[in-house]
Amino acid sequence: MYCSDNTLVHFEQSTISHNNASSAGGGISIQSHAEPTFTECTISYNRANSQGGGIALQDFVSPTFLGCSISNNTCANDGAGIAAIDECRGSFTNCTIGTNRA
Repeated sequence: MYCSDNTLVHFEQSTISHNNASSAGGGISIQSHAEPTFTECTISYNRANSQGGGIALQDFVSPTFLGCSISNNTCANDGAGIAAIDECRGSFTNCTIGTNRA
């Protein structure tokens, strides 16, 4: 999933699973001032070849995650569950983040 350029979208009770990215953001890539909201979502079993197996945040983004589960994601370098690059301001409330491997 890719959100960019001031995107204001809301995902609720969604499952983002078993995806692969050749670079960053195996499950979700959020870039360029995007502000998506994820409520009670599951982000699991995703893989990235560089950063952010589950989620990659890049370039001044402000996503909100409420009651989400981020688990069992992998990546080759940094941030298996979540990678935040370039002044990101993500909010994670009542989320479970675990069993991710870099």
